[in-house]
Amino acid sequence: VTAMQRADVLVPTLNDNIDASVLAESGNQLKLLANYGSGVDHIDVEAAHERGILVSNSPTVSSSDTADMTIALILAVMRRFKEGSNVMESGDWQGWAPSAFLGTRVAGKTIGILGMGRIGTALAERARAFGLNVCYHNRKKVHPDTETRLNADYYENFHEMLSKIDILATCCPLSVETHHILDSKALSFMKTLEEDNLLTSDLKKIKERLEKTNYSETQKVKVLKDIYKRFETEKTYTLLKQILLETKEKPRLLLKYSKEGIALFPAQPFVYLINGSTLNINREFKKALDILQNGIDFVIEDAMEALFYKEMALAYKGLNNKVEERRYMEKFRKLVN
Repeated sequence: VTAMQRADVLVPTLNDNIDASVLAESGNQLKLLANYGSGVDHIDVEAAHERGILVSNSPTVSSSDTADMTIALILAVMRRFKEGSNVMESGDWQGWAPSAFLGTRVAGKTIGILGMGRIGTALAERARAFGLNVCYHNRKKVHPDTETRLNADYYENFHEMLSKIDILATCCPLSVETHHILDSKALSFMKTLEEDNLLTSDLKKIKERLEKTNYSETQKVKVLKDIYKRFETEKTYTLLKQILLETKEKPRLLLKYSKEGIALFPAQPFVYLINGSTLNINREFKKALDILQNGIDFVIEDAMEALFYKEMALAYKGLNNKVEERRYMEKFRKLVN
């Protein structure tokens, strides 16, 4: 709080919970919260915007580091590093034995990656170097060149992938779509570890909870209703994004929430993209183009920029402007190829 009272720019970390009450004590000169890391879940973005404070983060810089740590965790579990280290530190080590803390070989095993974005791709590169076979589940297939380079197999059905793998790495964000995606069918993955005596006490607890839990469709609907209700009083970007992702097949709700989202979070390009694409679906091409042209100024990632170009091309197509349609489709292709 002391720093916020005199700083023009604050660089918070994930441990700093910057809510409305904290922002209320900041000085008038504070104009930017540049988060040290990816995401802004610990920052009340709406409250910051109300005070004229911009919020930024660095989503790309930690991808390689996160992939490195994931490989380290895989090696530690499969080769039982932590258990062996604990015995040595306790003074109970009895010396070398042929099968003591042997664990299991990494090479030749199959890793399944849930979410093949920047982190997932970086992890796949490292996994191949360790001799792992790579499978992945994603909202859509990655570019064919990337699949070929990584020799990665795509599974449209997540649970089908689980039955084929030895290791699961979750590299996807928490959303309505991914909430409780690791349901009781994930036990088919855990059984492999259990057979090799690699199931740690923490994983055993998770397995026990999964065996007792069966999240039905009715419960999922209840979760969504709770999110809608929370958003009425907690106008956070995290809740809004969950709503937009879950209501993607409901244009009326998408228009309602994305329009409100633009007003609440004017620097979030995803909200503009959803609003513009929904207007295209409703054949309101001129409105869609205006929204997309405003939102693209906030885009910092190529993947997002490509989606904007595609929707703008569709809007121009609807307006019978063939020249602009071709121009923006060409921009789209350059970014995705």
